[in-house]
Amino acid sequence: MVQAFCELIPEKFEIDCLTERTQVSQDNLQQKLKEMDRCVEDMRQYNLQGHVDAQKLAFTQSSYNLADRLFEEILKQTIEDRNTRIRLIGDLARKCMEQTQHAQTLLTPFIVAVRKELNAPLDEEAYRRIHKVSDERWKKNLETYISSMEAKYDEFLSVKPPDKSPGPGSAEPQPTPHLNTA
Repeated sequence: MVQAFCELIPEKFEIDCLTERTQVSQDNLQQKLKEMDRCVEDMRQYNLQGHVDAQKLAFTQSSYNLADRLFEEILKQTIEDRNTRIRLIGDLARKCMEQTQHAQTLLTPFIVAVRKELNAPLDEEAYRRIHKVSDERWKKNLETYISSMEAKYDEFLSVKPPDKSPGPGSAEPQPTPHLNTA
């Protein structure tokens, strides 16, 4: 058990670090979305005023483009981190399952010996068959868990890509992108 613990804890730590990095990325995505919203609103206000300050509009357009580019970069990294995290969690879950199964095989002779000592015999082969069925169910449930986790991450990261900003002098600002962090 100590060996399994020592092997698995560093992998859990790596997942925890990715979780923290993903949260920072989510916060950064929200910040970029707010910047883009502000730029779109500024452009809308300039358009409603009827006269265009080309320098202000160019600066606002440049700010929007920068926020949009950074949003795309952060989103790409967030999705890569999500994929890595799902893979690491799946790998860790499989290793935990393997370690548990290994521990069960080591415990079987012990349980048989103790039951024999207590005059409560146990059919070792039947016991092993029960574990085999249990292991198969565990594998199936693990795959279901990983699929479910992937679906939840997809839902969590349901990001509609940002629409491009309106050009100088355009009448209508474009809709704002949305990031689901609920």
